[in-house]
Amino acid sequence: MNERTEFPAGPLSSLIGLIYETANDDDLWPHLLQAMADFLSDARVHDALPIPRHETDRMVASWFDGMGNPLPTSATAAERQIFTLLAPHFVRACDMRQRLTDSDGQRCLSESVLDRLPVGIALVARNGAIVHMNRAMRSILNGHGGLAIVAGRLESRPRRLLDDALRDAPEHAQTQAAFRLDGGQAALSVLVSRVAREAGTNAHAMVWVASSDAPLVPEAGLSALFDLSAAEARLTQRLVRGMTLEDAAQDLGTSVNTVKTQLKSVFAKIGVRRQPELVQAIWSTPLWLDQTGTAQPWSRLRRPPAAAARSPAQEDGRLRLPDGRWLAWSDSGDPDGLPLILMHGLSCSRHLRHPDDALLREASIRLIIPERPGTGDSDPMPGRRVSDWPADVAALANHLDLTRFAVLGYSAGTPYALATARAMADRVDALFVVGATPPVERFEDIRAYSAHFRMALMVARYTPNLLPPLLQVVIRSIRKDVYGYIESILQSMPEVDRRVFEHAEFRENYARELLAGVRHGTRHFVAETLLNVHGWQIDGERFAMPVELFHGSLDWHISIDAVRRLTARIPGARLHEIADGGHFLIYSHWRDILSSIRQSVARHACADE
Repeated sequence: MNERTEFPAGPLSSLIGLIYETANDDDLWPHLLQAMADFLSDARVHDALPIPRHETDRMVASWFDGMGNPLPTSATAAERQIFTLLAPHFVRACDMRQRLTDSDGQRCLSESVLDRLPVGIALVARNGAIVHMNRAMRSILNGHGGLAIVAGRLESRPRRLLDDALRDAPEHAQTQAAFRLDGGQAALSVLVSRVAREAGTNAHAMVWVASSDAPLVPEAGLSALFDLSAAEARLTQRLVRGMTLEDAAQDLGTSVNTVKTQLKSVFAKIGVRRQPELVQAIWSTPLWLDQTGTAQPWSRLRRPPAAAARSPAQEDGRLRLPDGRWLAWSDSGDPDGLPLILMHGLSCSRHLRHPDDALLREASIRLIIPERPGTGDSDPMPGRRVSDWPADVAALANHLDLTRFAVLGYSAGTPYALATARAMADRVDALFVVGATPPVERFEDIRAYSAHFRMALMVARYTPNLLPPLLQVVIRSIRKDVYGYIESILQSMPEVDRRVFEHAEFRENYARELLAGVRHGTRHFVAETLLNVHGWQIDGERFAMPVELFHGSLDWHISIDAVRRLTARIPGARLHEIADGGHFLIYSHWRDILSSIRQSVARHACADE
């Protein structure tokens, strides 16, 4: 007889309603997460599902080949019932989200109107993060050194001019800041004004930019409106720009007498007698407002520098593995220093490193970052397990002639670092973990994570079939506008981590790693998430090498208390608590961490002698 759990109608109704609301507003995900957490708690679903590795592999396959029930066979009746209740609503909510995405076409039409204006227009946040810009602004940025996009944010040269204007504009509704920028072949006039905002929304400003080298009035428009010939239209374009007849003749490659004859015809067709009247007549039409051209696309300007067209450098490599897959990695720092193999986090890649490699050389460390299967330039490995990873690391170490090395796990790279140290104990000198993510073994473990990540963890643990549509939202956001995605997650970070993102080099590196992390699409992103939740555990065994963890007391991603408990479960492990550190310690405290790693390895090497 099937056991059936009765759920209270009120909380269930509220939860379902919130699912649909979240389809319209990504900011509601934390609220939906808490509601689901409360719902599952009331249903007495406190422990994680004990899913064996073979079940994990079957679940991953079933999502994409349409075979079988994606829930594990060990799921309880209550867990299956929860899935049955919520799954249809998540599907419909995702459907709604898709329709909302389709409506973006209307927004694109509105943006195309702005693209026809000759004045550069950009909507920016207070820190210069760009929300939108029109085609004229893109053209100006593409050809003038006075304004530039630096890792997703608009900056002036000198930088203080725009920074000061953006800082003051949101505070004073009636205040407009104006300044000029010289550089290149033309000067820029810049006006910064406040944009009215709804209560509770972030402050934004409009940046208006006009160039003294403004585009010509469209030739086709002049010909159509005034019945001018092509030669007459080209002459009119130059006269409206302020050229003399002599300058226009030289620019057109013809004689002054020829342009004088053409000018008489232009005067007659437009109905004017003098050149000033001609200019006034043209500017009184809407022709100057309709500019067409081939400005650099917005997506190209937002792309991390050299991310897509980056040629293989000396520090990058690819290795053909025994099973035929390609493994990609980066190799930087001191080539003769301590080899340190880093296991990157979720949706990350070999680009996950501090942009200043001089710090590695200073510490005499050689940093090697291999990309896991299905990440960046490494080929996917269907049905892979966490325990499969050490074989790839061993192949890379052999290829690089590394007899011994240290291992560093960062964030969701924690299980892969532990697995490598366990499987290669005879070659790993020391194990380090920065920003560790403990295993999720009980419902309470999920609460240790930030609201930004609890949803994915909870769905992966209790209703894994919902992971693909959930993570598709993340992947779409990263691919559509990676810098916009970065700015959105900044809102949930503490100040210590937001300060890290003030550095353009870091934003560029982070953007590269995010794009590489989702390169292979939903299937491999889902598999990586599932393995982080189900694919590993801490069994209390003592590692053969020293184990040290570094964690920020202000870490927003995973609480310091959870990492204290994790450290206590690893016999002999040592935890370095960094009082002023957040989650991005490998950037904010990289020099100190490298120094500690170097000293620790040297200390234990002396002890072994």
